[in-house]
Amino acid sequence: MITVTTVYPGNAKTPIHRDSIEFGLRITSPEERLEDVAGTLVRAALDDPAVRDITTTRTGQLTNALSRFAPRRGVDRIIMREMRKQVKGRSFDDTSTTLAQFAHRVTSGNGGR
Repeated sequence: MITVTTVYPGNAKTPIHRDSIEFGLRITSPEERLEDVAGTLVRAALDDPAVRDITTTRTGQLTNALSRFAPRRGVDRIIMREMRKQVKGRSFDDTSTTLAQFAHRVTSGNGGR
């Protein structure tokens, strides 16, 4: 039997956030230790029986659980409002293409899609 586990690593300090941080965007969730992320990945791969969803910290577990009960559109609106505030009035000329495209979508009013 094949099982699938979804790992929610949260905000681990990895290069994936480099462009956003250099651009000056804030990542508002607490930074998670790479050791916690690595341990979670090992548990996800080796635990028997497999767990369907797993987070790297208790804070992530609480956030993940609460998000399941929150209205998705409301959560999306809150996130997009914060992203719009962070990119408003900024120039994207010297940023990565991906970040510039995302910032354009966020400010264009189509919900970041």
